[in-house]
Amino acid sequence: RLLLGSDSVRNVGGAANSGYLQVEGTSANSSSITLVNNQNSTQAPVIRIGKARGTSNGSVTTVADGDSLGKITFAGADGTDLENTTAAIKAEVNGTVSGNTIPTDLVFETSASSGAARETRMRILSNGNIGIGLGNPNFKLHVYGGNMRIAQPAGTDCTLDVQEATTTNPLRLSQTATEARIQNLSSLPFNIRSQAGTGSTAHIAFWTRDSER
Repeated sequence: RLLLGSDSVRNVGGAANSGYLQVEGTSANSSSITLVNNQNSTQAPVIRIGKARGTSNGSVTTVADGDSLGKITFAGADGTDLENTTAAIKAEVNGTVSGNTIPTDLVFETSASSGAARETRMRILSNGNIGIGLGNPNFKLHVYGGNMRIAQPAGTDCTLDVQEATTTNPLRLSQTATEARIQNLSSLPFNIRSQAGTGSTAHIAFWTRDSER
């Protein structure tokens, strides 16, 4: 083992004696690893993690559906030890493996308490679908078990556009400082506008051709 900054192997995240390289220090600089690439190209430093199912060095035995290809874990000291891993990012095989074909998901796990309660919060499937709160999303963004909010700083309109790729006329949901709108964005837009308030100051209005009807 190579120990930098210490002569004692630490148990981090419940994995005693698992790492053959350990860096420990009393500042961010003395406990960090830096990679620098000096090259006149678009290339950058890379951390590569590999996984095979063989039992000896040099193996290329095929991985299987459900295998973890690599994981980054996060643990914090709780006053007793460093063994509580409460967050992780991992790559997980999700499907049939064949030559140069390994369908892989990217999984994000967190816990509000301990590593024993860690759960998958977000999963990016191998087909690009993203699930928040569920493991098998059917859409590009699939949210389950919670609400969504799009917010902007005060004084800035907040918008969500729904648009088919070949059209320049999307449907927009927007919120200004004074009203909410459902709007068809064309040269002659159709709007439904709702303004909050009490009595005569609250209303819902229908607009066409840039005029209230």
